[in-house]
Amino acid sequence: MEKEMFAPDAPGELGEDLPNPDMPRRLTMRREAQSTSALEGTFEPLETVLAQDYEVGEDKSGLSESMREVLNYLDAAECGIGQIQSGHPISLPLVRELQKLLVKGTKSDNPQAWDIRSTQVFIGSPTRRIEDARFVPMPPGRDLDIVVQLLVDWWRSRKEPGLAVLDMAMFHYQFETMYPFTDGNGRIGRLLVLLQMMTEAC
Repeated sequence: MEKEMFAPDAPGELGEDLPNPDMPRRLTMRREAQSTSALEGTFEPLETVLAQDYEVGEDKSGLSESMREVLNYLDAAECGIGQIQSGHPISLPLVRELQKLLVKGTKSDNPQAWDIRSTQVFIGSPTRRIEDARFVPMPPGRDLDIVVQLLVDWWRSRKEPGLAVLDMAMFHYQFETMYPFTDGNGRIGRLLVLLQMMTEAC
């Protein structure tokens, strides 16, 4: 079953017969950027994302915070896809680079934004105490640094390609539970699933 999912004639490669085979991927990624950002409470209509993508280019200084976050996801996705297509594996430096692109120019942008977090975070109302949080990830420090690296190393050293879908689910669960960055973990985690699917299709 999984072999068929990643087969060479899968839907992702059907665009090769089109006049512009890159167009389906571009449209799909823009829809993904819009929807994955909406999951985090950042909503921009798809038609606005498509228009801004072609009009803005590199300069995002005049954009709203929400539009900047959506387009930043596109930049991170294009970077990750390019790295995988060039034969580079998923690594912690790559994950950190994607995080850097994701938060660039946003309220979460700072010199440590793409480092493994050094502060305690929690999921819940920001006006309430950590004791009232819905979820509290493991504290920062050496243990967090180690387990994040071990998770990425585990993915690269897997011996059972036939269990790819299960392994992706396990990786995603562990990544989100570790909550390695101060912000953007959900979007980065979902982007990594896409990149992992690409590595299995190669």
